[in-house]
Amino acid sequence: MNALKTKLSAAGFAITVAADGEQALRDIKKGGLDFVILDLILPLKTGFEVLGELKKEKNTIPVLVLSDLSQEDDVAKVLELGAIDFFLKSSTSLSDVVKYVSAFFVDPKKITLHPASKTKNNSTANHVRTTLAASALKKYLAEIEPLKKGFDLLQDHVIITDPHAHILYANKAVEKRTGFTVKEVLGRNPADLWGGRMPKEFYERMWQVIAVEKKPFVGEVRNIRKDGRENWQELHIAPVLDGDGEIRFFIGVEPDITERKKLEQFKEEFISVLGHQLKNPLASIRWALESLGNTKNYSEKERETLKNIYAENKGLISLVSDLLILAKLEKGEAKKESFDLGKLLKDILVTLKKTYPSVGVHLKIGWKKFPLLAHKTLTQQLFVNIFNNACEYIDPKKQGRVDITLTQKGSQYLVTCRDNGVGIPTKEQAQIFQRFFRASNATPMKSSGSGLGLFIAKFIADQHGWDISFTSATGKGTTFFVTIPLLKKSRL
Repeated sequence: MNALKTKLSAAGFAITVAADGEQALRDIKKGGLDFVILDLILPLKTGFEVLGELKKEKNTIPVLVLSDLSQEDDVAKVLELGAIDFFLKSSTSLSDVVKYVSAFFVDPKKITLHPASKTKNNSTANHVRTTLAASALKKYLAEIEPLKKGFDLLQDHVIITDPHAHILYANKAVEKRTGFTVKEVLGRNPADLWGGRMPKEFYERMWQVIAVEKKPFVGEVRNIRKDGRENWQELHIAPVLDGDGEIRFFIGVEPDITERKKLEQFKEEFISVLGHQLKNPLASIRWALESLGNTKNYSEKERETLKNIYAENKGLISLVSDLLILAKLEKGEAKKESFDLGKLLKDILVTLKKTYPSVGVHLKIGWKKFPLLAHKTLTQQLFVNIFNNACEYIDPKKQGRVDITLTQKGSQYLVTCRDNGVGIPTKEQAQIFQRFFRASNATPMKSSGSGLGLFIAKFIADQHGWDISFTSATGKGTTFFVTIPLLKKSRL
């Protein structure tokens, strides 16, 4: 489009370029445009949808369709939707387009319908995507010939498409992974074959990255084979640009991850079922132990035994809770809401002081409000895990103290949690956010820890796009920092 923009600008036209169909509609509705050149395959909204909305709103702005679609029913459809003409992109020079537009502004009535727009009948298509014209496919195949040789040797599914996702090349692995033959897929769109099963938002984000930002995209997709079986693939798409910086091709490499996804699903379901099955019995045992502990007719040894059983039960309850939180996180079951981060930390502090009465816990935030749009329950869990960790591992030789602060620095919030505990050994600090890891000096102080608290905190921070870090020295304590950018988009 840059080359066409340059040609039209040189001819004296002022040009506005839209990155997707929705932006094109907004620009047209805003007014100030005299002519539209429209492709049919666009991110977010197709050219058909744009034409349909313009027709519905009785907008009579002249629209010239410039696309590689060439089936008669598609040409008839765009003309029926109000386009003034249709040009086949692969066989039309930029000069021809400029001449047509220039002639239109001289006298629209003298414009002759372009040959690509002449059809045998007035039938219209009932679908949006169509196969690529044979002539255009042949031209593309000659261009991609040098790219094919290396991909033929790969065991992973590989396709090369034109800018509108028409398949120009597929290696033999595609047949194995999808059940479609190479001959069946050439010229067609993956969404009409094995794809198109993910939520609309997934594809909007994908097209934004590869077509608008012109960057590589990575994601996981659920596809359906020709025989109806489901399979999962890790999608890697990279745009190939021409000398003008315009997209010429997309290369997609899709390793099969079906077995991995099955194992992940089994793990999630197992953890969830196990957690819920254990949670109630463990709570009942805790209540029974608390009741037994209130009885006075026990020897010192018996009372110590009850105390140890209670501590182990409490540790199991904590482990089950952590596993359920982890399962929920990995499923992505959470919703954002607006709340005051300062009030949330104050609420956590109330519980913290009751749980650890021997530790001096102090919170400094002032009177300022700290509005935040995030997953409130997960945000609370993140800070509960960090603060509990600080209180749990206070050096028994010292008067325990935990200082928590919340400040705003520019466009980000900073939460710090400083303790005077036992610290984390230098050699073990790189492992502190790993699943089930516990520092060597933590186990003697608390034998029943799950090793999931900081892992979960890091997981929640990463999903929100926040940063979590720490400094620590053995015997001197640890300080955790959570930085929350206010403008950064989260993955959740």
